[in-house]
Amino acid sequence: MKFLFNLLVSMWDVTEFAVANWIILGLMAPVVFVFAFRITGEAAFFFGYNSKIMSFYHWVIRLIIYIVAVYLLKVVIWFFAQPLVVFKVDNPRFISSIIVAVTVLVFAIFIKIKSNMNYKVFWP
Repeated sequence: MKFLFNLLVSMWDVTEFAVANWIILGLMAPVVFVFAFRITGEAAFFFGYNSKIMSFYHWVIRLIIYIVAVYLLKVVIWFFAQPLVVFKVDNPRFISSIIVAVTVLVFAIFIKIKSNMNYKVFWP
């Protein structure tokens, strides 16, 4: 299932700048994991604690959250780029991508602290 997930998410990019895209998507991965983990845990009451069903459900929820987050971040990057375009800043999409990357970093650290999860998807 992980291979299929990685294959599907490789089709979406947040920005056209490769380094900023890798940073944003790399920081977004633990955040998406936490949300999918929590939703799957809550759904266990409805589906039962069948490991195969819960694993499949986790990956589907994770993919949905990932796709929504990618499009949401695209809108945020566009939104931050608009004032920079008005002021004729060179490469406004790159600067807004860096702003979003820093924002996602702060959010990922916040999620790490609040979730109390110590899984391998988080940095030590």
